[in-house]
Amino acid sequence: MKSRLFYTDNIRQVEHKQYGSDKHVGLDRFSRWQEGISGLKAAFDSDKFDSSWRFAVFGIVLLVGILILVGRLFTLQIVRGREYFTKSERNRVLVKMLTPDRGVIYDRNGVILARNAPAFSVGVVYSKLLEGDIEDTKKMLKDTLDISDEELEASLSYASARPNTETIIKKYITYDQQLVLKVKSFEYPGVFVVEDKARQYPLGKYFSAILGYTGEISPEELSEKDPQKYTLKSYTGKDGIEQQYENYLSGVLGQEVIEIEANGKAISKSVLKAPVAGQDITLTIDANVQEFIGQLLEKSIKEYDATGGSMIIMSPSTGEVLAMVSLPTYDNNVFVTKDADSVVKVLTDPRGLLLNRSIGGLYAPGSIVKMAIGAEALQEGLITADTKISGKPQVIRVGAWEFPDWTYSWGRAPYGLMTVSDAISVSSDTFFYKLGGGYPPQCGEGSVPCDVKGLGVNGVVKALQEFGFGFQTGIDLPGEASGLVPNPAWKLETRKEEWFLGNTYHLSIGQGDLLATPIQAINLSNTIATDSKTIRPHLIKDKAIVKREGYNKGVDKPVYLENLHAVREGMVKATSVGIVYPLRNVAVKVAAKTGTAEFGSLNAKGEYDTHAWVTGFAPVENPQVSFVVMLESGGKSSNAARVAAEFINWYFDSYLKEQ
Repeated sequence: MKSRLFYTDNIRQVEHKQYGSDKHVGLDRFSRWQEGISGLKAAFDSDKFDSSWRFAVFGIVLLVGILILVGRLFTLQIVRGREYFTKSERNRVLVKMLTPDRGVIYDRNGVILARNAPAFSVGVVYSKLLEGDIEDTKKMLKDTLDISDEELEASLSYASARPNTETIIKKYITYDQQLVLKVKSFEYPGVFVVEDKARQYPLGKYFSAILGYTGEISPEELSEKDPQKYTLKSYTGKDGIEQQYENYLSGVLGQEVIEIEANGKAISKSVLKAPVAGQDITLTIDANVQEFIGQLLEKSIKEYDATGGSMIIMSPSTGEVLAMVSLPTYDNNVFVTKDADSVVKVLTDPRGLLLNRSIGGLYAPGSIVKMAIGAEALQEGLITADTKISGKPQVIRVGAWEFPDWTYSWGRAPYGLMTVSDAISVSSDTFFYKLGGGYPPQCGEGSVPCDVKGLGVNGVVKALQEFGFGFQTGIDLPGEASGLVPNPAWKLETRKEEWFLGNTYHLSIGQGDLLATPIQAINLSNTIATDSKTIRPHLIKDKAIVKREGYNKGVDKPVYLENLHAVREGMVKATSVGIVYPLRNVAVKVAAKTGTAEFGSLNAKGEYDTHAWVTGFAPVENPQVSFVVMLESGGKSSNAARVAAEFINWYFDSYLKEQ
């Protein structure tokens, strides 16, 4: 009680101090204070009610909002999901492959042999094709581009695996096709005309066998190639230099990222990876020499009623090919323009237009191999440079078989005693029959003495192979043939027959089953022309590539130099006093050997058709060029020699003086 009274008293004291001595006034104010406290409590109770109401309203609004949002999402995702997905897909990032420029090919003097020209192709973006009627689009493409169902389906299948990447489906369309596609571009989404580059060969057909051509990469090739360098419809080298140096000439693909909006308009473009151009290369070819011998050979084929021919000009000391022509030939531009009729004619021509006769044509070489047989006989000590062998008899008989000298067939008297150089100069068959197979035919049998023992079949085969026959020269062109040097094992396996002495006689003069290429023939001349190592034939001039590919490495001579000099002397005599008379009075002194090679079957006159050959080098003292001319079914070897004479006069009397 005391504490409570004390508290009451304190309040009263405070009130007295605050409100004065008027007791009634203080009590009245105290009463209002108590009422205020009660009012606050009432007010508090009223706000609590209002807050609960507000929370309820907020909850209802929130629930309604959620329901509206869920409904909207349902509409967007389910009801109209495909529509909005399609629209969003149209605002996308596309990838465009950037085709690199192919390396330019130059001749040794900077003349362009192969270049790139502006062209247009057709590309598709598969994801955008789906926005239209794809079957209608296919029909339009087939009608406009003249593309087969198989090619179109294969292209679209490839494109479908890369739906946002532009895929080329048709290369190098015509101007009219461009116009049609540009007009129809708004009707057919996903189809585009694409700027491109096409290969162009400005100097024409005489260069085709060397350069080759480019063509669309096949599915098999594409699966094996570097995807950084090739894609569908990429072009790659198909023959010649274009194929041989594909790794240098081809570049690396680039990529451009394009952001487009629904109306097809590009919003932005950025190069993700710039294309890397292919390497330019320089060849050893002299375009002027190539053009001249092309025209010369074409004229000569007509003049001598030949079925075709080859002519090669080289530098014997460096192995560089200055010119190489094979006829008949084709225009390699037809494979770029893809004119269907022209391509079919090239592919189906019975003359074999795509065959590079200079490296892939196989022919009986005839007497041009006699230098190899003579050099091997000297190397083996069978004869010396001074040994003389008779040109008699004009006809060697082995049983019922006869092996005549060419002088007998032409009604001339037989040659007398001859050294090896003499025999080469007059191309004595009897001399080389004896060197190869021995004489008489029964030489060494019983008590039959040997006038000439002979190399025998194994020695003849060795001689031919050591001088390069039967093997590729390794020239930097695809399609080189190895040729054929027959032997007893080959004949038994192929013909099911034994080897006879007559086979050795034929092989010794370049006949029988022996087959050679013009590049092997000129390589023989290169071996004989110089005392230094023989450099492998090649067409690439760039020093870095020459070194990398090993074309600067020489091959040792197959025989001692003194033996090489003896047969070289025979080639010099052949033009000065021997049978290669068309090259006797030309601009410079020439060393050469001709060959008239029989082939095929006997005609109505009892004669064989013949290929005409000549190979050699000039000038004799310091050879600057070597040459080979081969006329298919071209008659006498003197015909080929006349072609060579015309070249020598032009080259040394006119061309070099103009340089």
